[in-house]
Amino acid sequence: MTKDEYLTGEVKKFVVWMSEHLDRKTFAHAYRNRKSGMKWECRSLYDAYVQYAWRHDAIDRLGVEEGNTFTSNAKALAKLQSDLLAALDSTCSNRDAAAAAIDVMIWGGVRRGNVNWLLRNEAGLVKLINATRLAFEAGDTTHAILKSGELRFNAGMTKVYSLVCGDFIIYDSRVAAALGWAVVKYCRSRGISRVPDGLRFPWAPGYEATNARAPKQRNPRDGDLTFPRLQSGPMHAEWNMRANWILTDVLAQEDSRLSSFSLIADEGTRLRALESALFMIGYDLNPASAGDAVLGDDGPSGNPPIDDEVAVSDEPRDGWVPCKTLGRATPFRYRIDAASIETTADDAVQVLEFSDEIVNRTLTLLVSAEENGEKPFGLHNSATEARDPNGRWGMGKAYRLARNGNGNAPDTSRLVAILEEVGVLERVQDEPHLAWWLATQVDVENGRVDVRPLLDRHLSHEQEA
Repeated sequence: MTKDEYLTGEVKKFVVWMSEHLDRKTFAHAYRNRKSGMKWECRSLYDAYVQYAWRHDAIDRLGVEEGNTFTSNAKALAKLQSDLLAALDSTCSNRDAAAAAIDVMIWGGVRRGNVNWLLRNEAGLVKLINATRLAFEAGDTTHAILKSGELRFNAGMTKVYSLVCGDFIIYDSRVAAALGWAVVKYCRSRGISRVPDGLRFPWAPGYEATNARAPKQRNPRDGDLTFPRLQSGPMHAEWNMRANWILTDVLAQEDSRLSSFSLIADEGTRLRALESALFMIGYDLNPASAGDAVLGDDGPSGNPPIDDEVAVSDEPRDGWVPCKTLGRATPFRYRIDAASIETTADDAVQVLEFSDEIVNRTLTLLVSAEENGEKPFGLHNSATEARDPNGRWGMGKAYRLARNGNGNAPDTSRLVAILEEVGVLERVQDEPHLAWWLATQVDVENGRVDVRPLLDRHLSHEQEA
């Protein structure tokens, strides 16, 4: 399907209707932020853009300072975009592309599952992203690459392609929720009892705390007006393209040119502003009172299952994040709890837990042994080698010692993949074998490592996405 084929009938009517209501109280909304406890509210879509806030960390290598406003994020995205496009040049390396894409994931609060995938698929990454970019820019949802079962497209990759493709918005769970919410308002205003097929924007749940008493609502369903559950891959890619077409056409309408959005001179910035307005509204479709009982989040979990869900192949579900070991690419799942990291094999129920105490002790042993953290350390987690007094020092032996000689060294294949994904460990690129530094962001006091503050910051950021 092409843009001209899509923007017809009820879809076009929705576009015109939305363009007429950009400054109106039709899109007034309010909710309670789950982290701060503060009430957020907007009077219109344009006002939602004005109220935009997304906390992003500094990116030292790109000269990006931390911030949380639309302006600071626009500057960060401009630097990330320039870095990505340079990395995708044929003269650059897959390693540059992976580093650039990982920084995008960190900015967007979507490290989980994505960093591990990027590192495992570094070889050929430039070719893959460039080919997919060309497929998107061809402007046809039936393009073979976009229909492939091998397509990697989720809440992380939408952010990457939004920076390397023209007129490409970020279609994540917040934007999807707000688009569906807008469609419901349109249908109610027109007396439409079933969502038109071209407007059934798939939704996805937010990342929640395990003990969340009032989960954020991302499903825009209202009575018989229902929407399918988002599935990563071709489905996500197709609806991202449709959302691009709708929002660009909304801004091209005469009523939009008379709206406050016209005050934004640059077309690309105007589209990002409209996307940002939807992002803010879609944080929670519940009214502000629904979040009054929520004080804090302790860990991840999924929203309760509801009707017409479909499997999501590479996104977290019920708090479990898909991952693979770095050597043999053995699949497993993990989730970060209040005081531990839990893991389980894809086909098993048994949980292997890494408590904060054991993780901290393992890393403290590694850092203290490697000349006070001045040398990188490897995995070296063969059970035989870990038991050998003359065996190579690494994660396996340190873990065994941290467990008083009872730790199963091969278990660290899971642990190191997780710690790298969440930013506790940073890979050393010029070593012949896998090796890591302890990240500078990790708390170390009197030689003792404490990963919990970083894990909590990681969870807090991802639960806002």
